[in-house]
Amino acid sequence: MNIVVIEDEIRTRRGIIKLLPKINENYHVIGEANDGLEGFNIIEKTKPQVVITDIKMPGLNGLEMLKKLNESEIKVKMIIITAYSEFEFAKKAISVGVTDYLLKPITVEDLKNVFEKIEKDIDREIEKESYQRINIMTFEQMIIEIIEGKMKIDKVYEIYSDKIKEDNFNYVMVVKLINNTIERYNLLKECIDNLFKHIENLKYILIEYEYNNEILILFASKDSEVNIEKELNKKLFNLFRDNGFENCIVAGLSKLISIDELASKVKEINRNLKWSLLLKNDVIVTENAISSICAKTFKYPKEIEQLIMAAIGEQDYIKLSNLINKFLSYCKSGEYHPDSIIDGVDCFVISIINIMKDINYELFIKINNERILEKVKNSTSWCEIEDILKNIINIVSELNNKDSKASYSLIVYKTINKIINDYAECISLENIAASLNVTPEYLSTLFYKEVGTNFTSYLKEYRINKSKELLVSSNLKIGEIAKRVGYNDPKYFCKVFKSVTGVCAGKYVTIHK
Repeated sequence: MNIVVIEDEIRTRRGIIKLLPKINENYHVIGEANDGLEGFNIIEKTKPQVVITDIKMPGLNGLEMLKKLNESEIKVKMIIITAYSEFEFAKKAISVGVTDYLLKPITVEDLKNVFEKIEKDIDREIEKESYQRINIMTFEQMIIEIIEGKMKIDKVYEIYSDKIKEDNFNYVMVVKLINNTIERYNLLKECIDNLFKHIENLKYILIEYEYNNEILILFASKDSEVNIEKELNKKLFNLFRDNGFENCIVAGLSKLISIDELASKVKEINRNLKWSLLLKNDVIVTENAISSICAKTFKYPKEIEQLIMAAIGEQDYIKLSNLINKFLSYCKSGEYHPDSIIDGVDCFVISIINIMKDINYELFIKINNERILEKVKNSTSWCEIEDILKNIINIVSELNNKDSKASYSLIVYKTINKIINDYAECISLENIAASLNVTPEYLSTLFYKEVGTNFTSYLKEYRINKSKELLVSSNLKIGEIAKRVGYNDPKYFCKVFKSVTGVCAGKYVTIHK
């Protein structure tokens, strides 16, 4: 089942995305968005079966997005996320096309129950649509429908049982093209077709899966899996190199006991493609190749992250580029499990996004609109990860653009950076001014002029925002959270929290956790 998640709180969004495949490995998040407008564009492009969306978001809210989808005749199952205070609003939303709703805080059981109901609805719709379309579809089209969960395998048997028995396909290969264009995709398809034509005693069909930038090859061979793997490793990657596809192809192979396994095997191959991060560029990803790797757990380089934060604050983009290359080298330095590499890159990117939110909201929105976190999650090669980090450097470098409406002087950037790095410590305007070799009066005036708020208010707001994250995402006591965000007196922290948010810390937890 293909799913898009739309939620303006990054931590909530990432939490849902990580939870879904744990509930069911066939739940695939194919897109994520920060607001309704970005969400609409992603839904329009990816055509998911299910959308999970918050009601209240900047720009276009959840129900306005649904209305826009209905006007565009885009049909999706929509689940809305709502707080208790919006409960009546959520019930009303059901009457205008929302499939179901989830109340905050979202539990695993709630999510599971909602998706079980939706699965049953989808199965009934698939059954109905299949009978209407089945007689005009080719075998290749049906295969794609099965892989996407839009058709059941028994429908293919009804029409193509003789073909299935005759061809007896016992292998499936997935070839994924990175940095795709239509011309390159067509050239790749032609190259693969020519290769398989010249392999003796081999029946095959090529299936275009352009949505995923993939080509699927179903083939039948009496040769052993080891020999097939060896022959294709040699021939396939030589072909790629000769035709300019070096370092931009990943491929996976799996044996089929029967065509009934096809959908699950294609999904398994796609999950395993990330192992190409540990394999050589000219090796097909197979269970045999994966089993030969002794993967280690990735230890996140916090010290590099801190240096990156400082480089952004100092607008030192040469240093930033060098540090990102250092981070990449560290990621490649050991045989780390690909899941932990991708989680590490994800954490690294989130840290940059968070500092951008505080320094330049306009560029923060731009990074979100690039769907960078989604691209990280779907990465299967170092080429993709490198491109993602280069893109971040380019966006962050725009801070240096004098025409940027939200640009700050270097002194203010360094002050903000000091707050971000040391908010949990005892910091003051006077101390920071001394470290920057300016007077407190000068710094105070400059900070207010450029940021639009005074230093004390900014620091207070930042600390309270950090405390809100900890209140929702951890089980720490309020006194411990107070210390972690720079308040030694829990009572004073609670007083400040209520003055900023309008509710006491305990009630905030009840509402949002």
